[in-house]
Amino acid sequence: PSLAPAAAEYALSKNFNVLLGVKIISCENNRVLIYTNSGLQSIVCDKIIRRPVAQTDSKMLNCVVSGTITVKKETMSIHDDCGLLAGSFNSGDIMNTSVSGTINAENIGTCGGFVGSFLSHPIIENCFADVNISATNVNYLGGFAGRAFNIHAARCGVTNVIAIDGKAEHISGFSNTDDKYNSTYLCYAKNDITYSGKDAYIGGFGINTAALHTFNCYCTGNIKTVLPAGSTDHDDSFIYSFCDSGSFYNSFSNMDIDAQKVKMFGFDFRYGNLIFNSETSFDEVDPDDYSLKGELTGISSADFKNKDTFKDYDFDKMWKWDDSESTIKLIYE
Repeated sequence: PSLAPAAAEYALSKNFNVLLGVKIISCENNRVLIYTNSGLQSIVCDKIIRRPVAQTDSKMLNCVVSGTITVKKETMSIHDDCGLLAGSFNSGDIMNTSVSGTINAENIGTCGGFVGSFLSHPIIENCFADVNISATNVNYLGGFAGRAFNIHAARCGVTNVIAIDGKAEHISGFSNTDDKYNSTYLCYAKNDITYSGKDAYIGGFGINTAALHTFNCYCTGNIKTVLPAGSTDHDDSFIYSFCDSGSFYNSFSNMDIDAQKVKMFGFDFRYGNLIFNSETSFDEVDPDDYSLKGELTGISSADFKNKDTFKDYDFDKMWKWDDSESTIKLIYE
């Protein structure tokens, strides 16, 4: 049944902290029209459920969200979260949901194309983000999630254009994670990332990922760094083709990295096997700056177009080969 506006507003605001200053305009046939600080957005909801035990059992299922968010703060606070679906999501489930649009953020602690921050064991499945993100001064920025604690993500993907100016600390194609167990299955990140700044940690898929376990995931696209105008200082950025650490199984990175005066490219991962493009990703590696315990395989751009390169991948249940593009894809793409 359709939710009345008051019920929809309660469910959205209490469960999902959707944007800043959210206001329910109407709720008819499960289409919730909300007003944000940047205009109107329409959310198509098959179900919005809020159980008596509050956020720990909240669910968002079968939703489509599109729109533009513009959030500008005078000073940065790590507690300010910004995401196209929600600023923060505390536990529960989000399934079969997609977002598209634009995010303009300035002096925001955490920014994500899908959700700003995931907290406390969320389960995210069949969710996608197609978002252009323009940010100035941000602590954590991720194509899918700015920051994730104990996240379980399966069959999720992002296709984003990300541009960051000023100060940034952690930039990821998919998500920055924290020191808790995080797992991603059958997920991808397709991003063009440009950072006009210095001294950041940048990953094609993730950063701060010591407890991240990825299974059958990949990232493609570009990472480009540009020193601020007039700056000749050495840039102490760390750039990673996939992630800075964690365990990766049957995963790969095909990133093109164009970086100026960075400190290093490299990996520090525990177990598993990872393929990367050795022609575009590693111009210099300092062995003293990373420890390699898994199987890291560098291949050429031509090898990425050869199915035999991925002979150990499961093409029955996990992956497929696109003959028209000569490329490997996840089976659901």
